Amino acid sequence: MLEAKIKHGTLILGFAAETTLDIENAGTFFHEAAGHSAQLPRVVLDLANLDFIDSAGLRHFVLLQRLLRKRGGTLALARARPHVREIFEVTRLAQALPIYGDVLTAARMLSGEGSHVAEADRPSPRVEVRPVSRGEWLKVMGTSHLAAENLFPLLRELDRSSRRCAVHVLDLRFVESLDSSALSQLYGAFARDQQAGVQLYVLASTRLAAVLLAQVNEWRGYILTDPKQALAQLSGNLPPKVTRVETPQPSEEFPDIHMLLAERQK
Repeated sequence: MLEAKIKHGTLILGFAAETTLDIENAGTFFHEAAGHSAQLPRVVLDLANLDFIDSAGLRHFVLLQRLLRKRGGTLALARARPHVREIFEVTRLAQALPIYGDVLTAARMLSGEGSHVAEADRPSPRVEVRPVSRGEWLKVMGTSHLAAENLFPLLRELDRSSRRCAVHVLDLRFVESLDSSALSQLYGAFARDQQAGVQLYVLASTRLAAVLLAQVNEWRGYILTDPKQALAQLSGNLPPKVTRVETPQPSEEFPDIHMLLAERQK
């Protein structure tokens, strides 16, 4: 199931073929990974060939991380497909297991050789600002992933704009994913909008809208998926409409994930 090689003193494990990780094969995955990492517990798991993972697979990722920590090592992930990354974000496992865009960056980060590699390799977003009725439309371009390291230009524009606008339209249609740290900082900016009396509209893909709504207990703005709908909202020709998704209930389904998150916060 797994192929192994070593880079920068780090063990790289990858799925040998297109893989769905579920209750049928999660145990096999864990035992192979545990065996490969017996002598080198610093591991990057290359997810390029992982097409789907269910709760059993996620649980075995957590078990592997706990085993590696007991051995004095750790686990990082790399090259997750957007829909697989979304699973890690929605279940909050991405808070405990960092996900990098490529294997080399992940290996350098774990080995301590590249504390600034991820920041250097991740492009900062460009924010295009144009006026709309009573406010501004902020369109984020130039990157498909927002993280704490590259979020500053957007936060700067939001803070600048909120001092003089009654309405914000945050256009995230070019963004495929946000990590948990970026989400936290964005929600801080959204809270400041609220305090300043600014009405917030977020324009996003259906997938990203689901992630946004699943990560916040009480959303105070409007999440839209159609720019025409956003313009109609601003002109007052359409009643407010929020994209609705079912929020996952992870407490029972992912007990080990929550345990790992608690361990990391100690």
